[in-house]
Amino acid sequence: MDKWLKSNAVRIQQLFKTYDYEGECMLTYDEFKSGMFDLEIPCSEVQCHLLAKLLDNENSEEIDYTELHKGLNYAIEVEEMEQEEEEMEKVLDVTKRDLDHCRSCKMAVIQPPGIPFCRDVSINLICITFKNTSKHPSHINVTANGYTTIYSLIQMIIQDTGIASTKLSIFRDDRRVAESRIEEDTELRELWGDTMDEPDEIDLYYDYRVEFTECPILLCDYYFVDLDN
Repeated sequence: MDKWLKSNAVRIQQLFKTYDYEGECMLTYDEFKSGMFDLEIPCSEVQCHLLAKLLDNENSEEIDYTELHKGLNYAIEVEEMEQEEEEMEKVLDVTKRDLDHCRSCKMAVIQPPGIPFCRDVSINLICITFKNTSKHPSHINVTANGYTTIYSLIQMIIQDTGIASTKLSIFRDDRRVAESRIEEDTELRELWGDTMDEPDEIDLYYDYRVEFTECPILLCDYYFVDLDN
C-alpha cells in the first residue's frame, strides 16, 4: 500500500485537485475512498477505510491529499512526533539550587525552611462558670503565635488548672452554644493576631463537663447488690 501511494502520487493529486474548488487540500473520508477506488487502489472497502483513519492524524475525519506522496511514512512521522511530544511533557526540568557556602570548608550549607512571619495573640481564657468573678484561678492568660491551634490552648488550660475532664471546649463568647464553639484544628492566625511587641488582646471562654466515671457516689449501688442473687 505504501508503494502504491508513492507511485501514484501524481495521479492522486491531479484527481483530487480537480474537485477541490475551494483549494483547501482536504478530503472527507467518503471523498478519499471514492477517489481511491476510481484510481483502482488494490484494497477492499474496509482496508481503504482503515487507510483513511491512519492518514487522518488529527482525528478530524479529513485527510490532506497533498501529503499522500509520502505514503504511509506520513502517518508514521505524525505518530513519532506525537510520541516525542508526550515524552517531552514527561521530562522534568532540572534546576540548580543556589546554596550558601561555609566560609571555612566551603561546603554548601542547607538552611531549614523559613517559617513565614506570624503575628502573636494575648489571650484571656475565662472559665464561663466563674465569668462574673474578675479574679479566679480558672482564668488564665497566655501569649501564643498565630500557628497555635485551639487544641493546644485546651492543653494549656488543662496543664495550668489541673482540670481532668476530656470534655473541654473553647468558645468565642460566653454562650455555651455550637455556633460559638471553635473547632480544635483552627489556628489563631485564622482569627486574630498582631506583632509580638503589641499583640492583640482577646477574650476567649471555655467550659468543661465533669466526668463521673469513677465517682463513688454514683457507683454505690455496687456495695448494696446481693451478688449471690
